[in-house]
Amino acid sequence: MIGPARRSTTTRRSTPRADRLAGGWCLPGAICQTPRAWWSQARRDGDDETGMRRKGAEMCWMCDHPEATAEEYLDEVYGIMLMHGWAVQHVECERRPFAYTVGLTRRGLPELVVTGLSPRRGQRLLNIAARRALVGDLLTPGMQTTLPAGPLVETVQVTHPDAHLYCAIAIFGDKVTALQLVWADRRGRWPWAADFDEGRGTQPVLGMRATRRSA
Repeated sequence: MIGPARRSTTTRRSTPRADRLAGGWCLPGAICQTPRAWWSQARRDGDDETGMRRKGAEMCWMCDHPEATAEEYLDEVYGIMLMHGWAVQHVECERRPFAYTVGLTRRGLPELVVTGLSPRRGQRLLNIAARRALVGDLLTPGMQTTLPAGPLVETVQVTHPDAHLYCAIAIFGDKVTALQLVWADRRGRWPWAADFDEGRGTQPVLGMRATRRSA
């Protein structure tokens, strides 16, 4: 797993590859425990209209590039971030995957995190929220809002970004702050409720709730 080494945003060079862009403007990826890095490729056989690989057709970037180093992977992420504003990093963790943005820190904004969602759903939710943040529709701790074609979410300040946002920390260091988009289940229940998602406990919350605000 890529650790929290500090990186300079002024010295890292962009090395994006056009044939690796997903959806035209961000990188859905993952680092799992082994480590491996999953991301979707641009439109190819097996892709849907968004450029995402359909289930069973995913690609492991680190497996596809066995000689690549963590530094080279960070260069790929950094290049996508420079070209398109942010990247989305998906992390496989057994039953509790999570995903986060890499790049909003450059604009003086907190990175965004979701937990307990598939790569496709996590990427979509983060992309919508990041796009809104960059045009001034900011999220703050305790706010509840419904994202377009998405669930009701409440924003929670992430207590320890350095424990979760490895790529963002590697690039930006201790400047990184983060907000988690905590989603309600289909019955409008939150993960701090005992009956959330039929009690499966699939959405870890990475911070303490603030006083609730409505968007």
